Amino acid sequence: QYPRHRLLRYSYAQILVQNDQLREAAVQFTELLRLAPGDMETLYSLALINLELEEYDLAQEQLRTLLDAGHRANEANFYLAVILESREQLTEALFHYQQIGPRSNAFLSAQRQIMRLFVALEQFSAATTWHQQRSAENPDLDPVMPALHAEALINAGYAERAAAVLDEALNRYPDNIDLLFARA
Repeated sequence: QYPRHRLLRYSYAQILVQNDQLREAAVQFTELLRLAPGDMETLYSLALINLELEEYDLAQEQLRTLLDAGHRANEANFYLAVILESREQLTEALFHYQQIGPRSNAFLSAQRQIMRLFVALEQFSAATTWHQQRSAENPDLDPVMPALHAEALINAGYAERAAAVLDEALNRYPDNIDLLFARA
């Protein structure tokens, strides 16, 4: 009866998502975008649905549109990096992870991924520089960043490099349980 009623259509789309009817929900969000092309929040919802549906080309295009609009930049960068990483575009994925701000809920996850990608690309000095810069910008991260760096090194089979990173961090924080545990 009310095909142009946005709130009704949005509510219907949400119900479809809650019931794991993602393809049908995507149809509803697409129609919502047709009715209001500038609605970035609807575009964000549609991008996440397309990501779930493994419609990566669509999701990537939608996430780039969000970035161009400056809407949900942290989230858009994170999910775009995930897509790029799945496509083995590691350098570009690394760039997008690096754009995620410290106030984002995804910040620490992004830092873990950044360390992992630096190690995968064998950019060891870049990883060290990155973790030192993040620690300098936010002293609360000082014991966390070397732990993430060491974790990435250990997971990639560089135990000696990881030990050196942890030894240096333990010189500054000799009683830090997380660093001690990682070193052990």
